[in-house]
Amino acid sequence: MTATTEQFKVLGDLFAYYNKKLFRGMLPPVLVGLVHSNKFEGAFIPNSWLKWKDRLRPVHQIVLNVFTIGRDAKRFHSCLVHEMVHVYVQEFYGGASNGYHCKRFAAVMRYVGLQASDTGKHGGKETGYRMSDYVIEGGAFEKAFNVITAKEIAKYSVPYHSLHALFAEYTASGNIEVSTTTEKVEPKSRSGKRAVYRCGCGNKQG
Repeated sequence: MTATTEQFKVLGDLFAYYNKKLFRGMLPPVLVGLVHSNKFEGAFIPNSWLKWKDRLRPVHQIVLNVFTIGRDAKRFHSCLVHEMVHVYVQEFYGGASNGYHCKRFAAVMRYVGLQASDTGKHGGKETGYRMSDYVIEGGAFEKAFNVITAKEIAKYSVPYHSLHALFAEYTASGNIEVSTTTEKVEPKSRSGKRAVYRCGCGNKQG
């Protein structure tokens, strides 16, 4: 198995797992990738890829920050599910206007066991342009995650971690000084306008 296959099979398997457990398998195929950024934990980019041989319909993309995947597994998984909620809203409700996290998005989040919160804590606003979340105790996500942790968490652990992220974490601790660069994920739509939801959730479309 190549490094590419080994790395991205985990992300695909993890998407498939939560699609089945939390969304009843209703989400369409999505490309899940990784990105370096200090701006967001994850991003949803709607209708951004096309399978050239089929040319049937565009495919959505989710990108996860390399810093996120190297941290707590529960946070990594919940970040993926947060972006999967964006996929659900896009597919069944036509998406959000200008990347706004609407009441419908917040409702789907609660259904899958995550509480939208602009502060990432209890009491935060559940609608807005920049949105984080926290795990609802005893909710659907926590139950699905706990089954993994009890039986096969290693199967859903990304094998390769970014040295860029590791050095940045080390630098933040004050142990060493290194020069780092980050880049924004801002693909363009056919109209030439930016078409990306950025979550940190710094979700944005514009």
